[in-house]
Amino acid sequence: MRGFDPAAPVGLTVDVGDRSYQTEIRLTDDEVEGEFVIVDYPDRPETLFDGMPLTAFRVSGENAYRTTVWEFVPPSAVRDTIVSVILTARQGELSSQIVQLVNIPGEEPGVEMLSNGRELAVWGFPAGRRVEIGLYRRDGNSDVFSLMRRVGVVTMPASSLAIFTAPEDVIREAGDNPDYCLSAPVETVQHCKAAYS
Repeated sequence: MRGFDPAAPVGLTVDVGDRSYQTEIRLTDDEVEGEFVIVDYPDRPETLFDGMPLTAFRVSGENAYRTTVWEFVPPSAVRDTIVSVILTARQGELSSQIVQLVNIPGEEPGVEMLSNGRELAVWGFPAGRRVEIGLYRRDGNSDVFSLMRRVGVVTMPASSLAIFTAPEDVIREAGDNPDYCLSAPVETVQHCKAAYS
């Protein structure tokens, strides 16, 4: 965003298909370089926004601002159809608009427990593949996790992003214990370390 006044609020409209979401952007003179800051919205993982204001940082060496990167999981009903969103920033008569592609994280299969602690995002497997989800437990004090038991299966949709909801008995068994995690069969166990932390 260029030419916006940092002392005044900026309205943001996000258009996704036939739906619109509104929130506010707060401009800060804190500078950023390189990659965007990643922010997720822990209370509403299936929404783009719930009215929470966003922050835009001054681009180092320029009279411009850029917002943070958003991580979100769209509802399953629209997940396979979202390929881009239209972002429109407005402040008085000044406006700026961009079409932003929506990206699935990483090209390799991966998993991440959503911050609600009950849902596991699974991505990168081919569409149509049935992916087993298991409860894993840490082997002693190592970083190696071993499968205790299979707890369910997800069938990968066209978007290659599926959500698995943990059964109640798994939530009770694993709780917030970092020695347990839900995972799909992926190459790395790094997600297990933080899945329930």
